[in-house]
Amino acid sequence: MKNELDLSIVIPLYKEDKTEIVQALNRLKKYLSTKNLSYEIIISQNGSDSFKYWDFHSSLVRLLHDKEKGLGIALKQGILEARGKYFYFNPSDIPFNFSDLENMLNGYQKFDLQIGSKLHPLSIYSICFRRKILTRAQHFVTKILFSELRILDVNGTLFGKTEKAQQILKKNEMDSSYFFSFQFVHLFRKNNFILREVPVTYRKQINKTNIYLLSDSLKYFRSLIYYKFTSNQ
Repeated sequence: MKNELDLSIVIPLYKEDKTEIVQALNRLKKYLSTKNLSYEIIISQNGSDSFKYWDFHSSLVRLLHDKEKGLGIALKQGILEARGKYFYFNPSDIPFNFSDLENMLNGYQKFDLQIGSKLHPLSIYSICFRRKILTRAQHFVTKILFSELRILDVNGTLFGKTEKAQQILKKNEMDSSYFFSFQFVHLFRKNNFILREVPVTYRKQINKTNIYLLSDSLKYFRSLIYYKFTSNQ
């Protein structure tokens, strides 16, 4: 596409060190070298300004930074700054090992937003029992409160049309935390955009204590309830 990148890849950065990010960039570049597309990589840092002087020596990599802490802040900032026709959000640890992106690139023109879903019937989902139960509980509560959403797992990777995503972000006040993903997906559905979930391969051991898992889930449930009764559905 003339004078326009095909894909903007947004990677949020909080506490990861530069070595982790460089490893993620190398994995991305190696995978993307097998695809016929142009791209840029946006590293969207939040919670500190200690990263703003990093230099990745590449015209394909841009580093954004915001002192405010929050995954939602990082994602919003990255998507608003995206130059590509499509955007793709992936955590720096690349948990799905590109199984999501491989599926998303298959017929992506037909969809406004795609979600890499751990709960898709065709997903390979291997994780510790406690975390799996909490994931299922989040889905159950979400289904009760937002039956119209019809998405099994809103907390995966995201691939969508940048113009429509930017329209949503500019018109709506967005959550600054990880609840951003739910609100973002819900607003796509509310605007009658075309959504789909794609299967992923997800094998990951727990990397947080059970206390954090439980507290994060409780925060998520509270956010769901609050959003249910304050948003104009």
